[in-house]
Amino acid sequence: MKVPKVRSQRTPVRLPSALGNLVALIGPLSLDPSLQPSNSLALGRSVAQAFSPRSDLAPKLIGALKPTVADVIYKAWANTEVPGSQVEVDAFRVKTGLFPGVYPGLPTSTHPLNSDGKTYDEESVITIFKNPPLINPDWQDMYVPDANSPSAPATIALDAAYDKVVAGSWIIIDRPDWTYPDGKNTATLVGRKQTVHKVIKATAAAMKTYDAGFSAKVTQLTTRSSMAQ
Repeated sequence: MKVPKVRSQRTPVRLPSALGNLVALIGPLSLDPSLQPSNSLALGRSVAQAFSPRSDLAPKLIGALKPTVADVIYKAWANTEVPGSQVEVDAFRVKTGLFPGVYPGLPTSTHPLNSDGKTYDEESVITIFKNPPLINPDWQDMYVPDANSPSAPATIALDAAYDKVVAGSWIIIDRPDWTYPDGKNTATLVGRKQTVHKVIKATAAAMKTYDAGFSAKVTQLTTRSSMAQ
């Protein structure tokens, strides 16, 4: 099968002659000249223009109130250094847990009851975890309660060592949101909440749980605001 050849044709462009350009100028040159304002009072003004960010009303007022600086105010204004933008863009790149991570606590083995409910099945073994880890007491070596919230730790222990989390970093803490209705001691879970904190200190440390069943090298973070906030 032969593919037909496509030939492109160029359309010649005719440029106007010098005489044609001269004729095109006749219309604009025949217009009546615009009337210039006789003085500054005849200029069109509005409140929006006078107080716009681009207006020079402020230096004019300063020059009127302080005639000694009227001749140099514009030059000084032009040489003023504008401070750089204070906007920062941060990206959250690391997702971590808290020490001791997924450690379930020390296991306890027992035998299940037989159908009579009195004797145990010696041939079967059930492993259970009665004492799951808790921030207090498992963070015993660093648990210094915050002055504004005695139940909150002053430092946060991550589940491992993270060299990318340093002083000056921002972190988001996501955790259950508990409430105590009617002043009762029993807490009710109402959802989850997230709080943002700035890290002022990051330290590598070795930690172990209160039951001595788990140990790891972790990163401990001290933040500008406590974990409770």
